[in-house]
Amino acid sequence: MGKRDEDKLLGIIALILAILALTISWIPIVNNFGGILAVIGIVLGGLSLFVNRSRQKIFASISTILSVIALVIVLVTQSLYGASIDKFTKSIAKTTDSSFSLSSSKRSDKFKWTNDDYNSLTVGDKTTGVGGANYEDIISKYGNPTSVTETQSDDRTVRKAMWSHKTSDEEQSVELTFVMQQDGSYSLSKKDASIDKNWDF
Repeated sequence: MGKRDEDKLLGIIALILAILALTISWIPIVNNFGGILAVIGIVLGGLSLFVNRSRQKIFASISTILSVIALVIVLVTQSLYGASIDKFTKSIAKTTDSSFSLSSSKRSDKFKWTNDDYNSLTVGDKTTGVGGANYEDIISKYGNPTSVTETQSDDRTVRKAMWSHKTSDEEQSVELTFVMQQDGSYSLSKKDASIDKNWDF
């Protein structure tokens, strides 16, 4: 004698919930609701299996299996999405840190002056620059200046070079004046520097 027909009510409800849970189990955030539906589907499917323990269990079995699959998919996708978000966040943080370090390094590379460097500069004659430090020697040691201007005064060519470094709370700058010599070189005739909390010129 075959088994009696299945009591389908709980199985059909569980199956509907399982299908809904499967449908939205791939969608971020929304799949949280899908997880709840899957759990309810498992509970109802289990009850349907219990009620139909001596009967056919087609709807009960299918709904329970689909609900379990939906719940597994929800858990897996949430784990993957969470890992992706963490990776993206760490990537942004790393990029930000790298950018900060790089720009800090660039600033320090561009501005190599110290108080001792400035004080050790030899200033020549104020008018002719004779005896002063050589412009090319300074360039080779401290790098190219931030800005350079040249003016013609009487029969002299005067070059002003400035090395500067600015941040939100401080400014450092060295401004040097050179006079062209007969051989085309430039010699230091005057020096100026900004005074801030870190420097004591």
